[in-house]
Amino acid sequence: MDKTENANSGKIVQSLPTAFSIRYLWHLSGRLLPLFSLLFITIIYSHRLSLDEYSLFQSVWMYANVISVIIGYGVTTIIFSSDTFTLISFIKRNRKEIFTSYSVLSLAACVIFYIVSDHFSVALKLLVILFIFLQFVNTILETWIIRNEKQSQYLLINLAYAIFFFLWHLYIIFQPAFQLNMLIVGVIVLSALKMMLLFTIKPATTGTDTITVATEIELKRHWAYAGINDIFGILSKWADKLILIYLLTPGEFAIFFNGTIDIPYVAMFISITGSYMMMRMASDKKNSELTSHLFRENFLMISSFSFPLFFFLFFFRNEFFLIFFGEKYLPAVPIFAVSVLILLLRVNHFGGILQIHSRSDWVTIGSLIDLIISSVLVFILYHFFGMQGAACAIVISTLVQLTYYLAKSSQLLGKSIAELVPLRALLARLALSGASMFITRMMLPSVSATTSLIIGALVMVAVIVASGWKYFRQMTQPS
Repeated sequence: MDKTENANSGKIVQSLPTAFSIRYLWHLSGRLLPLFSLLFITIIYSHRLSLDEYSLFQSVWMYANVISVIIGYGVTTIIFSSDTFTLISFIKRNRKEIFTSYSVLSLAACVIFYIVSDHFSVALKLLVILFIFLQFVNTILETWIIRNEKQSQYLLINLAYAIFFFLWHLYIIFQPAFQLNMLIVGVIVLSALKMMLLFTIKPATTGTDTITVATEIELKRHWAYAGINDIFGILSKWADKLILIYLLTPGEFAIFFNGTIDIPYVAMFISITGSYMMMRMASDKKNSELTSHLFRENFLMISSFSFPLFFFLFFFRNEFFLIFFGEKYLPAVPIFAVSVLILLLRVNHFGGILQIHSRSDWVTIGSLIDLIISSVLVFILYHFFGMQGAACAIVISTLVQLTYYLAKSSQLLGKSIAELVPLRALLARLALSGASMFITRMMLPSVSATTSLIIGALVMVAVIVASGWKYFRQMTQPS
């Protein structure tokens, strides 16, 4: 931390560092570029594909996302939350055990996927499995590159990948007949090329000379719990869709999928910001003041984006669906009005403090709570309230999980929840965002849907800039 001299007392006092820097901006840009492609692809495919085709298309990516996280088993969390040199030494000493464990897990996950995805052709199943393995390798490489602060090279590779990813989807959708298998083949080729480019980046690969038995045991425990937590987390995130894909017709599932669509920028934004936060915390994990400072700043950073986005999507939800997804998806609007409430909860990486202190057991318990509550509530609330009830189940389970994480983080640091959560500042951002978007909505009673959405989006951007100006300035300063 920086030191400054107090002119009156002559004492040296420590000032907390800025929470973000230009390195974060590189990291953020690299991860978000493919999502720009994904956003436009989702829009185009929603308009051009039939409900049944769109349902099949999205179910492929749903399974790919879930299986990728399962076979990844905590790798990204371990890389971001552990000391680099210690981790390298641990992997070198335990490489046979690690390789065997991941091989068995990958085989089991893919066999289960092959069995449950009975609405896929055999060829499609095998193509998806190949893509999953390439994505797994790329995820490890990307995470390691970011951890070793090679963000500029990473950004250029992801920019190229995002452009060709989008162009390939565009080529496929404008063919006379939609060929999903051909689409996946092209994505596999792009992923393989990306993997080769990532291998050309040479981050540090040397470890410490020694690693104590205690450190090795702690790291094994941390890794085991991190992996279990990732599996529980991804299953609870997709619980509603994984359940309803077997209860709904393909057309109904397409409506539900878009009604509960996970705004890609939010999930990725939280993941990136949380990873960066953990990297900063891990550099001095014994400093509880620094940890709580970064945690509070993370709240304010993410809420500056999440709160305005929520109110924009809530008040302009009809226009949003009409323009982005088309008239055939308007029945999904009531479902979306419920599912979008989760943006008010996703304002931090709540398990970050627990992870950098190797309390992945507590993180895992929280994920298990989330998975159990979401799975049970999906069945119950769907029975009584239909698809809106299923969407509500995820919001409720997330609220319970995040409350648990806050309580455990408070216990771990010996600080009250009030010291970890900047409640007054969060409420101020909530009020500013809500009032601005509500007034904007009321002032646009008779304009076209396009005009209304554009004006609403401009106001949303203005609120985001006003709320997060402090952090935008930090990201433009040299590190």
